[in-house]
This record gives sequence, C-alpha cells and structure tokens, in this order.
Amino acid sequence: MADLTSTVTVHAGTRSHAAQGINRTPGLVRDCGRPGAAPSERPWQDVTCRSTDELVLFTDEFGAPLPTGPGTQAVLDAQGRVVSAGARGGSVPAGARVVQGIGPAGDWLAAHARPGHRIGVEEVVRDTAGRRVRLGRGDSIVSAAPTLLAHGRIHIDAAAEGVVDPRDLSFGYAWSNVRQPRTMAGVDARGRLILATVDGRRTDGSEGFTLQEAAVFMRSLGAVDALNLDGGGSTAMAVGGVLVNNPSDATGERAVGGTVQVLPGRTRP
Repeated sequence: MADLTSTVTVHAGTRSHAAQGINRTPGLVRDCGRPGAAPSERPWQDVTCRSTDELVLFTDEFGAPLPTGPGTQAVLDAQGRVVSAGARGGSVPAGARVVQGIGPAGDWLAAHARPGHRIGVEEVVRDTAGRRVRLGRGDSIVSAAPTLLAHGRIHIDAAAEGVVDPRDLSFGYAWSNVRQPRTMAGVDARGRLILATVDGRRTDGSEGFTLQEAAVFMRSLGAVDALNLDGGGSTAMAVGGVLVNNPSDATGERAVGGTVQVLPGRTRP
C-alpha cells in the first residue's frame, strides 16, 4: 500500500501537454483534488468539481459513447497516428485511443492533432519518493481512502484525503466518526493480504465501525498497513460467488464501479 501519483502527458513533436484524466467527462472532476478545479483544488469526497481547461484520454475500455460538447478530439490508432480530428463524440474504436480537450487545452489539441501525424501518450505512476512504479500485465491498482494503518501504527489521514472537511462536519463526521458498515484491506508483516468486511446500521446486529475502530480492528488481525476501501451500502463481501455479509441497503447488494477480487492462481503443467 502506498501513496501514488499518476501523470499522463500528450506529446506532439517537441510540444507536450498534461492530460488531467482518463475515461471521464472533461470538465467534471469527481471527488475534486485537481489543480484549477472549482470549488476546490483539494480532495473532497462525493463532490464533483468543474474545470474549463482539460485534456482527457479515453481508452477502448471506456465502453460508452464519448462525451460531446464544445472542444476538440483526436482519434489515435494503435501506433498513435491521428486517424481523425474534429468535434467531440462517437466511440473509441477497438485497440485505439481518443484524446479530448476543452478550453485552452482543446485549442492546443486542435493545433497539434493533424491526421497522419503521431501523437504520443506517456503514462507514469510514481511513489512518494519519485520512483517510477513499473506495472506488469497482471498488475492493477485500486484507490481508496482514508489510510488506517501505516507501519504498524494508526495513521488516519481523513482530512488530507478529502473524506472529512474540518470546516463542514455535517457529512464527514457521520461518515468517519459514526459507526458505519466498512470494507477494509490490509497487509501483514509477511506481506499477506487481509480483506475484512463489517456489517453496520443494523438494529438487530452489527452497528459497524468508526474509522478509529476500523483501524484498531485491522491491527488486531495483524495488519501493519491498512486502508478503508469503502463503507455504507457499498460494503459487501462474497466468497465463492456467495454473498457472506448483510448489506445495509434495504434493497440488498448495491451495484458498484469497482471491486477487489482474489482469484485462484494458475497451476503449471
């Protein structure tokens, strides 16, 4: 578990421009945390900030019609050649990528995305020491907040990670300091993964954990590093395809956009 920073840079000849997102609508920044966004540049859970100057990269995993509206887009083939450039919209062809720009970023893209020319896209992930994180084909990253344990000690950085706003505790206080259902992930001293789910909001059973209680619980399981994956109605755990906890939503298990899955390893012949 680590604090990571990802950057995407679009190159056109000797010129380059930072991209501010991947597979999201340009101008809409969920949970904020982006320089130049309003009403806040800092992380802010469940708040959508807005920006008027962005490049966003789309891959063929986007799986939906591309956003439309003012701005420019360039469709790149697998070799990075510009297949077409013009108005935003359509879809991402299989094996291709699309770059969309709005505001000044859109103007930059329109000036440099010429059909037949090459547009390079560089994606880099770095740790807090600035070291590049190399990802293999079987590697993936899941982000969550806040941190619960670091190096064996309770280290809850809820305000820094945007899940609690000290100036407005109406939502953050209930989310962090009132018992809620929680899903947590940790790593013990031997590097083994610990996944834990606790039910909550039940009058006839578990009330859930505060973030502090979640940290103490993960440490009791042997975790030295841990973080809160999610909470509330999104909290669910299945083993062998069978739900093993009691989600708090009255309608049962909630549809979510991301999961952590533990799958059997491949056996060698």
